[in-house]
Amino acid sequence: MDIIIKSQDSDKTASRLKNSGMGIASFTIGLIIIASFFITLGVIAASREDIDSELAEKVVVAVILVDWILSFVGLGLGIAGAHQQQRKNLFAIIGVIVNIFFLVGLMLLIALSASMAK
Repeated sequence: MDIIIKSQDSDKTASRLKNSGMGIASFTIGLIIIASFFITLGVIAASREDIDSELAEKVVVAVILVDWILSFVGLGLGIAGAHQQQRKNLFAIIGVIVNIFFLVGLMLLIALSASMAK
């Protein structure tokens, strides 16, 4: 009987746990990064004739650099949020996955553009 009561208490406390703030921040950063990257590429593709090519390259490089830095921040927040004991870590895990997805995709994009430049 005592085991059943402890089991019910642990279920109640598990359902009352709050989400990790760092995990939510990691997830939000990941979404902002991916959205800004695709919006930038879409704007440049839509106005290909209107934009100076040097300016477009500078804008893309600046956005990629800022997104790259933010992705590492989001990855760190996600890892820290996943290690919090008294918090739910769903958003932290999703944030880690999204930020790793962006970093790997960015590395592949850089490798592809470097191979096409040769």
